[in-house]
Amino acid sequence: MLLRFSAEFELQLSLWQQAKLLRPLDVALLRALPQAATLPEPLLLYLMLASSQLAQGHLCLDLQSAATEPLQLLPLALRERRQSQLLLQFCFEHPPSQVAAALAQYPALIANDTCAGEQPFVLKGQRLYLRRYAQDEAVIADFIASRREADKALRQQLDPGSVRQMLAMLFPASNDDIDWQQQACALAASSYFAVITGGPGTGKTTTVLKLLLLLLQQAADGLHIVLAAPTGKAAARLTESLAQSRPKLAAALPQLANLLPQLPQRAQTVHRLLAPKPDGSGFRYHAGQPLPADVVIVDEASMLDVSLFAALVRALPPQCRLILLGDKDQLASVEAGAVLAEICRHAEAGGYSADSAQWLEALTSQVLPPAFLSSRPDPLDQQVVMLRHSHRFGADSGIGQLARAVNNGAPQTLPWLQQLSANVDQQHDVAVQLLSTQQPGPGVCASLRPWLNPYLDLLQIPVDAAEADQQALLLHQQLTQVQLLCAVRQGPAGVETMNQALEQYLAQQHLIKRQGGWYHGRPVIVLQNDYSTGLMNGDIGICLSVQGAAQSGQTELRVAFLQPDEQQGYKVRWFLPGRLPPLESAFALTVHKSQGSEFQHAILLLPPSDSPVLTRELIYTAITRAKSRFSLYLTDWQVLGAAIGRQIVRNGGLRLD
Repeated sequence: MLLRFSAEFELQLSLWQQAKLLRPLDVALLRALPQAATLPEPLLLYLMLASSQLAQGHLCLDLQSAATEPLQLLPLALRERRQSQLLLQFCFEHPPSQVAAALAQYPALIANDTCAGEQPFVLKGQRLYLRRYAQDEAVIADFIASRREADKALRQQLDPGSVRQMLAMLFPASNDDIDWQQQACALAASSYFAVITGGPGTGKTTTVLKLLLLLLQQAADGLHIVLAAPTGKAAARLTESLAQSRPKLAAALPQLANLLPQLPQRAQTVHRLLAPKPDGSGFRYHAGQPLPADVVIVDEASMLDVSLFAALVRALPPQCRLILLGDKDQLASVEAGAVLAEICRHAEAGGYSADSAQWLEALTSQVLPPAFLSSRPDPLDQQVVMLRHSHRFGADSGIGQLARAVNNGAPQTLPWLQQLSANVDQQHDVAVQLLSTQQPGPGVCASLRPWLNPYLDLLQIPVDAAEADQQALLLHQQLTQVQLLCAVRQGPAGVETMNQALEQYLAQQHLIKRQGGWYHGRPVIVLQNDYSTGLMNGDIGICLSVQGAAQSGQTELRVAFLQPDEQQGYKVRWFLPGRLPPLESAFALTVHKSQGSEFQHAILLLPPSDSPVLTRELIYTAITRAKSRFSLYLTDWQVLGAAIGRQIVRNGGLRLD
């Protein structure tokens, strides 16, 4: 039986839902709990808020943070509404310590600072969680702490001289005072858990390959190494990067040729690695049946949500190393939590202890500058290394400068871009185009036409079944040369509108021939993992009219997806359109969907009006998808300024436990 509250409290709940401070789901949760009837009604608001915070990406309701900055609890779009502010003031009129003490008096509903038991809520200090997320966070914290303790024994087993000799071979003397790639290898080689973070082009993939060579050289009986990423697109990109880097390593390090065949050839998604059960009840691999692995490396770890991360660490055997790679400043996971960002919170400053610095010096013969040491070191910082030198973007690179400026919220970012927009003839790897209308579709389509011409020209060549694989590969390669990225899904500048506008424009120009939803040349993106076909969320395909593909010898529409291949680099997999999982056209992609991808030319389209999803992290992520050119299309400079000033803040307690 669902609980009914007093008339006054029901009115209060109605106001909170109208102000979007609570969702109907949050209220329904408490109505369904018989234990909730024992709580004073004002305290129930805190439990409902703990649930509602998941929609904002928070893992918990941080009472202290809420009392200090209550507006952080609101969706970004509502933080200026006076009604919402007044309701928040009403809720947080009592000191956090007093509220926490009051909540702790109801152990039938709220577990006190422990994840044991069956209570639906957990109170840890002044942080109030739903049980599931408290358990997931505790699993991660316990894993990191246990690996840190195991590191002490691991370092006693290592021969510093042997490691130092191998590192010197892998990293010949450079002009840099500190070779951060070498530091990352040294730290990860002597740790059961390590994080290597850095921006685009800082060499995370190269670093991890050299690290694996070091680990293989130190292992007497070989290693079972697993590579993974949160999405299919990120896994494919990691596979591609490894395939490109391996020949360079072979040429640079011929003395290690015997180790190169032992390097892993392919990455997979974390979900596939853990093997989901067909009934959706969990994963095949877990604490009772751990993964058969000695080393697990996860790329693009910023996209790992707390629940998937917890499932992964539960499945690792005790002596298995876990190494995370990722850019701490990119967009966090769609689900609640920002694990990588929380772990790497102090990565810029270093924060190393004297013991850590001495250990790294013993392995690398490099002395860390005092600026990177801390008199009060955090244990978690001893497991993180940040790569700081971009090999893709030089000091004069506009893309690199823009990414750093946006990431730092630099006030000179807008004037610099405004100057670029005024000098349209200036040769630069960053360009700005001002759109004069609130309906940007036609202008964007016309502007994109020259960049799409090479792809459209290839589509004019008939696709014969005998040559279909080669033509599909060429089209895929050309498609990644330029990509339109949208900040939002809906609205005049949303990905749905822009895909429709581009398809209509190309059809009017007689560049494509639409046949219902499917047509020759249609790029598509998969929207969810599909293990029956092997297609993953984020995979890109191209629909082609293949002559002689059907048994009758007639032309047939088929969709070509690329799959990494050990010998050829890529091989093409063909599917009939009706066999594919849910997907949509991909002339335009959301920035979220583009994570894990790289394009020669990335174009970001901002909406004409501000939106709560426009954040510093989103702009930075879009910029860093570009390898050689970045273009920004916008209608209003204020929209960009608001986005750069808006940071994603997610409450969690990983660093507090």
